[in-house]
Amino acid sequence: MTATDRELDFFGLEPDLRRLEKASRGLRENVALAWYLRQRDPDRALELILQSQPALAALAATSPDAVRAHARFALVRAEVLRLRMRLAEADAQVQAGRQGFESVADAVGVGDSLLIEQGVAGMGGDMARRIRCNEEAAQVFKDCGDELRWRTARAYRALADNNLTADTLDWDEAFARAAQLDHPGLHASLARARSWQCYLRGDLVAGTRLLMDHYENAIASGQIRTAIYMLLNVADNYVALGAFADALDWVERGLALAQQVGWTKDVGYATMQLGDVLRRLGRKEAARQMFDEALALVKGEQPTSEMLILTSHIADLLLHEGDHQAALDKYREVQTLAHKLDYGVHLEDAYRGQALALHRLGQTGLAQAAIEASMAISRSRKAAKPEIDSLRVLGQIALGAGLPPPPGSHAPTAAVHYLEQAIATAKTLEGYVVSSDLHHEMSLAYEAAGDLRRALDHERAAVAASELSQAKRAADLAMSMEIRYQCDKARAGAEIERLRAEGPGLRTSSSQR
Repeated sequence: MTATDRELDFFGLEPDLRRLEKASRGLRENVALAWYLRQRDPDRALELILQSQPALAALAATSPDAVRAHARFALVRAEVLRLRMRLAEADAQVQAGRQGFESVADAVGVGDSLLIEQGVAGMGGDMARRIRCNEEAAQVFKDCGDELRWRTARAYRALADNNLTADTLDWDEAFARAAQLDHPGLHASLARARSWQCYLRGDLVAGTRLLMDHYENAIASGQIRTAIYMLLNVADNYVALGAFADALDWVERGLALAQQVGWTKDVGYATMQLGDVLRRLGRKEAARQMFDEALALVKGEQPTSEMLILTSHIADLLLHEGDHQAALDKYREVQTLAHKLDYGVHLEDAYRGQALALHRLGQTGLAQAAIEASMAISRSRKAAKPEIDSLRVLGQIALGAGLPPPPGSHAPTAAVHYLEQAIATAKTLEGYVVSSDLHHEMSLAYEAAGDLRRALDHERAAVAASELSQAKRAADLAMSMEIRYQCDKARAGAEIERLRAEGPGLRTSSSQR
């Protein structure tokens, strides 16, 4: 199979667009322009396909040029249909495009078909198919020697890794080579994938830096949906840092871009993220309204990551409102969705939420079983921070039920035993600060066990940890603000250079206005 479509970029950059807009366009130029506009301006992309039908009809139906044009147009339609959540129709177009490219032995076209297909599969919640398509695409591009597309496919594959069992990429090598290739599309794809891995590991500042640094690369390469999710992921990171006002700013930016392009599912996802931020700010009624609006937009026949996250947010809201049975039911829905989608990080959250709800409903045995299931997943992923959270919940359960220590433990009570494990695990993590809440919980556990001296020691440690935690949070926020300032400054500088490059005529007309 030959790489006959290599000269057609997977993304299309602004110089490509300007060249095509100025050129006298025939079929070849219309194919390229429609391909590059598939996310930038979907309506115009479809218009170009219609305009090209007379030129296509003039070619022999089986000629390679006609087959490639039909196939490429099918991929454009597939992408537009995917963004509009018409997934069955999108899938049919993908298959038509791939068959066309295979019939003329066009390896690049086949690989591009697989990358469009992985997007359809991911949006429909078929994670196994999404991963398979990414891996097949990477192999196709490797075999035909298209390094840029090969590296893009591998970045897409890394983004699909939700369980953090091992790094999918050698990140240092990937970013070093991307710097040499210097393609905005690859920069953005790598940044989004790596920032997701940073989020899973709790390295929020590094993840935020990547997202802010490369948002403009997503826009420059026509990855509008990636740009939307970059903004929303920055908001997620600020939520994790406890900076809810900053999170609100970024989620509103993401929502505004999603509303601008009008893609229903992305508007729904941004709306649910806004609801979660409002919940954390104590605005429960407003949060519930946002969740209701989001539900109407993202609900479908197939399980999706958006539906999973929305259900989790609703469960958290119900738990905080004290409706423990309703929260339990929702967390069980999250469990089902996480199983189907193979989202380990959300599965352990679902079990942990169930444990809290069951504990508050007085069902101690079931609560213990749920939290142990959560910890088993954390340990299989070698994710210490979620395990610490689960040990704390187990400590709460043990304290509330007055459970004895497990066999072989030297702790006076089960609560002390599990909370000591949480502190010991926390101390193994570089840079991790044992929270004041955990020390306070340990203080209560020792007080219940009758050891007032140790209870006082942990209460003092809680005060010190609170001060240290506030200092670390302030440092993280200051770093995020510095990153944002640097990115804004770089964008302003680039805009000035762009205006200068457009020549004195523009500057004169601007001054006259």
